Amino acid sequence: MGIGLAALILLELAGRWAGMPALPPDPAFVVAREWCYPDQVDKDRDLLWRYRPDQIIRGGFVPPYVYTINAHGFRTPDFAAVKPEGTQRVVCLGGSTTFGWGVSDGTAYPRQLETKLNELDLEGRHWEVINLGMSNYSTWQGLRLARQVLPELDPDVVFINFSWADHQPASQGVADADIEMPAAGWLRFESTLNRSALARWTRRLWRLAFSVGPQVSGGVTAWRVSPAQFASNVESICWVARQAGARAVVVTSPISTPPRGYSDAEGIFHYHHQYRRMARYAATMGGGEFIEMANAFDAHPEFFGSPPDDFEHFSAQGHVFAGEFLARFLLGRLREQPQTTP
Repeated sequence: MGIGLAALILLELAGRWAGMPALPPDPAFVVAREWCYPDQVDKDRDLLWRYRPDQIIRGGFVPPYVYTINAHGFRTPDFAAVKPEGTQRVVCLGGSTTFGWGVSDGTAYPRQLETKLNELDLEGRHWEVINLGMSNYSTWQGLRLARQVLPELDPDVVFINFSWADHQPASQGVADADIEMPAAGWLRFESTLNRSALARWTRRLWRLAFSVGPQVSGGVTAWRVSPAQFASNVESICWVARQAGARAVVVTSPISTPPRGYSDAEGIFHYHHQYRRMARYAATMGGGEFIEMANAFDAHPEFFGSPPDDFEHFSAQGHVFAGEFLARFLLGRLREQPQTTP
């Protein structure tokens, strides 16, 4: 037994020396890779995943910037659950564009929104913006998160910005709502096991040799969230926000047409437009407001690079623009031209 234990310890040390690898892609997702990085992300029984609190992420599956995650597990400055007296509180819900994929902490548009609200408000009110954006979150996850946090946070305004993750293909045709998560006890055990380099290397080699990864067979026939369910989720998020006493504002993802050099042979933008139309309908049905930020971005292809290597996310310059655009919308000053330089 002693020899076996010593061998395991040596293998663990060798695995750590070789580097702690990411886990192999999980068959539950075609695009999302959050579950592959257990040092940064925890599986969550209700939300599928959450960022581990109190960490600084450099690299991994995110583009090479510093991502500061606060004590609540979000990329936003720490905040008190109880809204400070005299504060106008804005909560931003959304996926990776809201999270600030590929830009610095201070550049992500919710931080820019806070700066511009405090700068442009002619009434001199104090504004606080809380960024609850999570990479690759769908509206199914966003609705569950909204139900958890909005009543406690007492927001005055809630921005709702989802779509790209919703129309990612569903692996093996299983939508987000149908993914079966293990019991909480097993998730804790798995989290502990994932701290071992030996366990991670074993899982990678096993998957390489025997297991099947994410699959989309016979073309894309199902999405992580269907258009009808997307509309229902957005409508429900609006209602949750309004029940919390907030204005609910649905925002379209900032790109509307195929960028120069792209065709729509695979129908990506066709589906994107379908979800945008459903967002407008859902905002109306949920008693919320709707703003087409995508149309504002159409005049600024430089926000995506030329040619763009990623048409879902936009540059630091685009985040600055988005922050001011949304601030002017809230303050009724949208006719004034936002600045486009960082």
